[in-house]
Amino acid sequence: MPIIKFKLQKPMNSELLENLNKLKKMLVLLSEERKVVMSHHKTFEHVEKMRNIVNESIEIAENE
Repeated sequence: MPIIKFKLQKPMNSELLENLNKLKKMLVLLSEERKVVMSHHKTFEHVEKMRNIVNESIEIAENE
């Protein structure tokens, strides 16, 4: 009978989870669910903040 090995997953880093929740909220501001339309300039700033959060999250994941 073959032996089955399971890889145990570590719980997600709290900082990474926090970043994902921030991104989730920020994406609503760009979605059809938004309440106010942002100017192009504000939209670009918003996207840059989101890109920074993604880059930070990638670094966190790579260093675990």
